[in-house]
Amino acid sequence: MIHASWGPANGFHGRPADMIFILKELIGVNGLLVMPSLTYQNESSREFLARGVPMDVRRSPSQMGLLSEVFRRGKGVRRSLSPTHPLLAWGHRAEEFLAGHEEALVP
Repeated sequence: MIHASWGPANGFHGRPADMIFILKELIGVNGLLVMPSLTYQNESSREFLARGVPMDVRRSPSQMGLLSEVFRRGKGVRRSLSPTHPLLAWGHRAEEFLAGHEEALVP
């Protein structure tokens, strides 16, 4: 699971898409890469739900930073259906890993 920010002083010389590519290469087809992809920031889950903003699993952007948004848009990346704490997954058994996440009582 990767939860990282993207900034000019991160030490990586490349674009966010390059970082995602390298992570996938390192993990390989038998591994699993997971990132958080909440669709809100700077408010509580309760406040977000009270606003009544629907989360479109395919289109709502990740507010967890540029790296997670680039990952979300990538080929083969799946997103869980959790209304407050959706996860992104790519790789071996990604669908199985995300299955039922929307039914979890806690994030």
